[in-house]
Amino acid sequence: MKIKSELLSQYGIEIGEEPIEFSELVNRNDVPLDAFHYINLYYRLTPEELSLYRAVCNIKNCENFWYSDTISNSRNLYNSHGVNGSVFVRDSEDICESIDIYNSNHISYANDVAHSSTISRASRIIESQEINDSSDIARSDNISWSTVILNSNHLDNCSYTYMSDNLIDCHFCGFMHNSRHCLFCVGMEDKEYYIFNQPVSPMEYERTKEILMSMLDEEKSKMILVKQDKHTAEERFKLNRRFDSVFNGLSSSFYGWVGTLPNYSDNTFIDLFFRDREKASN
Repeated sequence: MKIKSELLSQYGIEIGEEPIEFSELVNRNDVPLDAFHYINLYYRLTPEELSLYRAVCNIKNCENFWYSDTISNSRNLYNSHGVNGSVFVRDSEDICESIDIYNSNHISYANDVAHSSTISRASRIIESQEINDSSDIARSDNISWSTVILNSNHLDNCSYTYMSDNLIDCHFCGFMHNSRHCLFCVGMEDKEYYIFNQPVSPMEYERTKEILMSMLDEEKSKMILVKQDKHTAEERFKLNRRFDSVFNGLSSSFYGWVGTLPNYSDNTFIDLFFRDREKASN
């Protein structure tokens, strides 16, 4: 197939007035990959030319791809680069063994990720970076071994926490800073072994946490909804901007159990679950 000079001039390539054979074009060093992608999309290439196109764009064992290069063992890709063993990837780069990735970079062994970077072994991640071994994370950075986190930074082994930073092993917490081993706490700093904003013994804390983690195995499916019929991470999953909507999915039996916890306080409960939601969403 001969490629006309008018098309190539759009990419800053001068070949003179005469069209050039596609096979000659692939041997030049001044042709951007986007030009080859355009030609593949809008021209009827022969099997031999398709083989040349795949070679110059480093495409191996892939199907259903557009404007993508350096890809292997993948399918359903659009405008993506450096993809291996992945499915449904769009506007992304450096993706490995992942599914449903949108506008993200440096993703490995993850699924349902959008507008994020440096994500590994994680699922349902939105507008976040440096996330490892975690799920259901939105607008947060440096999160490990955690789940259901919103607007937070530097959390390790935490869950159902928002607007907080530098926490370890904290669950159902908000507006917390530099603390560890806290349950149902809000608005505190530099604390350790607290339940409902009051100190408890390490033994009491661990006993309560064990029950909590067991109950959450059944509760999470009611709180986080994934739309299986959608095709992008943004469409399939969204951790609501209002965190109380996540809490609203909890069962009445869970709320009843919370009321029996050590140091239970209506005021703390209201602060944690229902107040300042608009602030938490910004």
